[in-house]
Amino acid sequence: NGKESLKTSGPLHEAISVLVIPQEEDARSSLMYRYIIHEDLLPMIGNNNVLLEEMDSYEWALKSWSQCSKACGGGIQYTKYGCRRKSDNRMVHRNFCDNGKKP
Repeated sequence: NGKESLKTSGPLHEAISVLVIPQEEDARSSLMYRYIIHEDLLPMIGNNNVLLEEMDSYEWALKSWSQCSKACGGGIQYTKYGCRRKSDNRMVHRNFCDNGKKP
């Protein structure tokens, strides 16, 4: 039936990524997972069942300025903003940021 499994023992201290590569072009894939959270960590879990320390936050950040529309003054220049993950200051896809808060 083509099932594969991956098991670990002990706590995972880093995030893991699972890449599913279909063997046939029209193959369907599904991924099921289970995990256990130690009871000592329960107060650190938010109402969406995600560890609070693992929740990333994002902000709009100035990326660049457009070129000025006129060379000698009186022109218009635009700012370009991108979405930045606060934990490591890396630029990410704009869907992570709240459009309502975009400058």
